[in-house]
Amino acid sequence: MSRLLLLLALLGLSEGVLKLSPKKEGLLQAITYKQELRVCNAYPGIEALEIVKSGYVLTGKEPLKYKTCRTVKTSLSSGDKLEFFVSNGATSEGTFTVWDLPQHDAVMLLVVHRRKEYTHGVSFLSHVFAPSKAGQLAIIDTYGGVDNPGPVKLSINDGSDDDALSFDTVVGVTPGAYKIKLAIGEDDAKTHGKVMIRSTNFVAEKGESYVLLRMGWGEHSPEHEWPMDFLVYPGGGALVEEAKPEVKKTHMDHSSAQTALIAPCLLVAILALLQ
Repeated sequence: MSRLLLLLALLGLSEGVLKLSPKKEGLLQAITYKQELRVCNAYPGIEALEIVKSGYVLTGKEPLKYKTCRTVKTSLSSGDKLEFFVSNGATSEGTFTVWDLPQHDAVMLLVVHRRKEYTHGVSFLSHVFAPSKAGQLAIIDTYGGVDNPGPVKLSINDGSDDDALSFDTVVGVTPGAYKIKLAIGEDDAKTHGKVMIRSTNFVAEKGESYVLLRMGWGEHSPEHEWPMDFLVYPGGGALVEEAKPEVKKTHMDHSSAQTALIAPCLLVAILALLQ
């Protein structure tokens, strides 16, 4: 694909803390950086979360809903703690601690998700996007549970060719329009078309940082299941469920077959009359 750049790096994920380069001491003048905090709610089972720092509700009157991301306006310092509450709840579901901050402009991504080995309790994944002339796309997988939905194939297309994407990586994308597809299930030839395909469109801009997030929770009982889903933020469009490719079948032309069978019968009859 002409517009998709090479793989940049493995995704730097950390559980529960944001630990980055140490601060430089002895500066004569304070340096300020443009830093933005983006938070995504990928926790199935919790419809909305409130984010609290030092008693102040950062999410205001609009809690962060499941399957959404948002830029949270706040200034962060080393040692700050972000507490996460169920909307209108009194008990903290988890606390994220900031150990240190990058010494450069950055987009800081924080994903709240469900612990894969437990039924309850939140966990965190974080990543820092360093400045880049090209767009960056972090691909994060938080899907969990006991039910296996089958093989998952993730791809990106710029209008010409499909390129495969891998979870827990960061890739560079040049400006342009893209379609991202998530295919769940076996190949059509093996399962007679039992493949679910969902797609979304997004436009990559120069220097922007994006996250592609797979989420959901598989259970044997439907009442506790949260279907697999994904989003692209910012700028991702609505998900579209695409039609499954039809499995080609060979059809026999019965009229031709009957004609082919009748012709030898007529030939036998004619030969019988000539004898």
